[in-house]
Amino acid sequence: MVVKKGHLLLCSKAGIEKRIGTHTFRRSREQHLLDAGYPILSVSKYLRHKRIETTLDCLDILVNDLLSDLEKIYDSLDLILQPSFLRKYWTT
Repeated sequence: MVVKKGHLLLCSKAGIEKRIGTHTFRRSREQHLLDAGYPILSVSKYLRHKRIETTLDCLDILVNDLLSDLEKIYDSLDLILQPSFLRKYWTT
C-alpha cells in the first residue's frame, strides 16, 4: 500500500496524468537493465521472476524494436542509393 501511494505521489509531482500502475515501473526497470546490457539471468534474478520466460518476453519487445529501427535505416539507405537521388546531390 505504501509503494502504491508513493508511486501515485511521484506521478502527480511529475505531471503524469495517465493512470500508471506499479507494474509499469517494474517493466520499465527491466527494459532499462536489458538495454544497458545486463545479463538476462541477472535481470531475472533481480526482479525475482520465477521463470526466465517472463524476462525473455521483455527481450522480445527490445528485439522487435531493434528490427523496426533497422528496417527504417535500410529504407533510408535504399532511397539514398537510388540513381535519381545520387544524381541530384552528387553531380559535379
